[in-house]
Amino acid sequence: MDVKTTQGFDVVGSLAVAGTAITFIAVPVIIRYLTGYLDTWTQNAYRYLVAFVIWTPFLLLRVCRGRVESSVWKKALIPAVLNILQQILYTTAFYYIEPAFMSLLVKTSLIWIMVFALLLFPDERGLLRSRLFWAGLPLCVAGVIGVMVFKGGFTVEGTVVGILLALACGLSWGAYTVAVRYFFRNVDSRTGFSVIAVYTTVGLLILALVFGEPQQGLRMPPGAWTAVIGSGLLGIAFGHVFYYVAIKRVGATITALFMLITPLGVYAVTSYLFGETLGVKQWIAGLVLLSGAALVLWSQRSLRRVSTS
Repeated sequence: MDVKTTQGFDVVGSLAVAGTAITFIAVPVIIRYLTGYLDTWTQNAYRYLVAFVIWTPFLLLRVCRGRVESSVWKKALIPAVLNILQQILYTTAFYYIEPAFMSLLVKTSLIWIMVFALLLFPDERGLLRSRLFWAGLPLCVAGVIGVMVFKGGFTVEGTVVGILLALACGLSWGAYTVAVRYFFRNVDSRTGFSVIAVYTTVGLLILALVFGEPQQGLRMPPGAWTAVIGSGLLGIAFGHVFYYVAIKRVGATITALFMLITPLGVYAVTSYLFGETLGVKQWIAGLVLLSGAALVLWSQRSLRRVSTS
């Protein structure tokens, strides 16, 4: 495995960040739709089964070719446990609060990601010396708050349970993100996620059999099954791989900050689907958010990264 240190703008990593954002905008709306058909345990199991079906052939092929080291299975244990936890918290919260508000609350993961990443990864500490980073950070935070606060008649739509679930999800997602980068830094992103998908699918299937009602799928219309498959492909099979590539190539902190655009995207989609409108102030806040995200993404020029091939 060749290792080299690079500095500058990473095109592949940046495209992975953008791809992650797109998939993470679509999935909350789909999950909310599925709450009318499936319980949280069954929904999680079904969605991860899609990712399992997509990535298991790839994993088996690499195993047969001797390209999956035995250590990868051990490295995946902690990220897989954290992934199962955050997946349960994430999906369950949508049964209590609306997608856009949920997406905003989950962005508290940024706090945990920044703390964990700056503590564990010396190569990300270069961001602390970047003017672009410090210029983009307050714009990101101000923009994401503004998108929601400027909503007409803004209220906390949901219960205390839903809010606590979302905040707990933010913590577990932050831990999961940093664990992936820590344990899989020198592991192919597709291989790393394939192994985690196996562990996660098995865990979620067991939970669905114990706590859920898998037979609900027999009563679902074709549209709901399309949503299950779509969310499994976008949010898991592709979204998580994009995410792995992004945090490995441009860092956990930059990726997390750029993901602050997703609440705006989720709200825009739900506005279109459910007839709500975005006010002028919200669009201004959205532009501030996008500007901040662009600055943060560009600040990666100050980092020295170790890449593998």
